[in-house]
Amino acid sequence: MGHAETAVPELIEAARRGDLAARDELFGRYRNYLALLARMSLSRGLRAKLSASDVVQEVCLEALQRLPRYLEEPEPMPFFLWLRLLDQLHPDVVRGDLPGAQGSQEILIGHNGETYRLRITRNGKLILTK
Repeated sequence: MGHAETAVPELIEAARRGDLAARDELFGRYRNYLALLARMSLSRGLRAKLSASDVVQEVCLEALQRLPRYLEEPEPMPFFLWLRLLDQLHPDVVRGDLPGAQGSQEILIGHNGETYRLRITRNGKLILTK
């Protein structure tokens, strides 16, 4: 069954049940979003050495490794916020003057008029609070 018209929460549920096609569709939908984040946030000096595509690949690999923990949450944070956190906290990407620069364990993200505090614990768990 194709997942092209499936809503994101349904894809997350299907991925929770082990549907690899749903997982792949979920990541595919956000690839351009991650590329945009990477293009906007890479410092000039780093752009000469690292492409947005490289960053997207690294973040997707990190996300695939962390996906089981994300799927264990009964009410996980929105998927795009989770990916954004991984993008901004990725240790191999040195950012310009952005919140969530390399080494940061916490960032603030605004969404729909709300401010969320996203942090990563020592054991790698992502925590979202308002």
